[in-house]
Amino acid sequence: QWLDSIGDDLTNYLFCIGLALGQARVQGEDWIAIFGYATLFVQCLGTGINYRRLIKLGTGDLLAIPDTLSRDAADKGLMGALFKPLRAISKRDVFVLIVAGLTALQQPLLAFMLFAVGSFPTVVGVVINDIRVGRMHAESGDE
Repeated sequence: QWLDSIGDDLTNYLFCIGLALGQARVQGEDWIAIFGYATLFVQCLGTGINYRRLIKLGTGDLLAIPDTLSRDAADKGLMGALFKPLRAISKRDVFVLIVAGLTALQQPLLAFMLFAVGSFPTVVGVVINDIRVGRMHAESGDE
């Protein structure tokens, strides 16, 4: 489980920073590289939070972390209906497929921007979810 999680994360993050640095060079724009490094930092921050939670849970499987955000959205009618397809698109494998597809269609800058812009709200969600899961475990005496 750990090997799969770490391998996925390293592959995704190296792909993203590679897109950023490659496009910074091709476009001659330093801001792309800077945004790439900021994205890498944010991605590593979110990964660190998730890995800390996995260690507490005694597993390497990211699916073992309860998803309090989806549960809340599913209970909220129209918001739940809007959130459901967005949640499906944001699944790691689907998201990486979209980014890889854009890259294959000769749109590497768009692919990087989608990957980068998607990383920031994802990490906010990871932080909120981790706080909620920590509270759940504290209330049950597991934390």
